[in-house]
Amino acid sequence: MHLLDTNIVSLAMSGDAEVARRLGGLPPGGAAISAVTYGEISYGLARRPGLQEKRELFERLMEHIEVLPWDLEAAVAYGGERLACEADGHSLHHADLMILAHAGSTGRTLVTRDAALRRRDRKGPYRTRVIGW
Repeated sequence: MHLLDTNIVSLAMSGDAEVARRLGGLPPGGAAISAVTYGEISYGLARRPGLQEKRELFERLMEHIEVLPWDLEAAVAYGGERLACEADGHSLHHADLMILAHAGSTGRTLVTRDAALRRRDRKGPYRTRVIGW
């Protein structure tokens, strides 16, 4: 099971061939996004009112990808992951850290192109697998 980072969803919406190929190879239900990612994409689309086509593409994509609610387990994981990042001297944007924690709390592999997130592969209290597409 995969949790897609915001940049992967953005790349899918932009027609990135590698992301499309990998998403197409997943079984039904094999990919989800965090409510945090949903919020980030929604914000990006709202900032640019002329992106109706992208908005429609996002809506179609969400018909096939589950949006996981940010919950108490994710919040607890955030605290642990943030402490681990600080101890390792890594700095992550809060939204990225929230998405990493959400992957850890749900036992999912985080999929990203963010190098800083990829450096967190199997680190921290959840030992979350982080892969790059």
